[in-house]
Amino acid sequence: VARLAWSANKFAASMLAVTRFVNALLPLAMAFVAGAIITELTKAISSKDMSTLLWYFAISLLIGILISLCNSLANYFSTRLRYDIESKASQLLMEKYSRLSLSQREDKEVADMFEQAEQFTSRADWIFDRGISIAAGFVTLFGSLIALSTVSIWLGLVIVIALLPSFVLQLNVNRRERFMWKTNSLSRRQSYAYRSHVLD
Repeated sequence: VARLAWSANKFAASMLAVTRFVNALLPLAMAFVAGAIITELTKAISSKDMSTLLWYFAISLLIGILISLCNSLANYFSTRLRYDIESKASQLLMEKYSRLSLSQREDKEVADMFEQAEQFTSRADWIFDRGISIAAGFVTLFGSLIALSTVSIWLGLVIVIALLPSFVLQLNVNRRERFMWKTNSLSRRQSYAYRSHVLD
């Protein structure tokens, strides 16, 4: 999927990855600045010096603007990439299909594979974006765990252990969904054929 996205639009794929990963790091920076603001606020009350506190407020405002900007850019590049990936994937699929013989086109396994490939072309952009978002989420998670470990290494360890069951469960659910989708190719093709016949 990454190779397909790269061949469809290198710039949009790169910018989508950059904006997603930057957006994963910005909340960590915001949390750090928020902690610094609380610390400086207690100092400012006693010293009456607000200059450092104002700087931290300005930095937090800038981070908020960057988060909003990155979200907007990510949505734009995601939409742009969707059209390019669909076009590129459909082109590659039709090129492959045009080289098949008539007997191959009528073969059930080939028909199932072609139907699955068609479904893939409509979801390839989502898979690419989702993959980047998951990777960015891991960056946020590991960054948070590192920050927590500086306070207490046991606290970070407890959170990791608590997250493991849900992670394993989600992997199993994804495998089952993929298996069901792959084994229902014939049913989907029949449904599309019936629908097309009725509508025509």
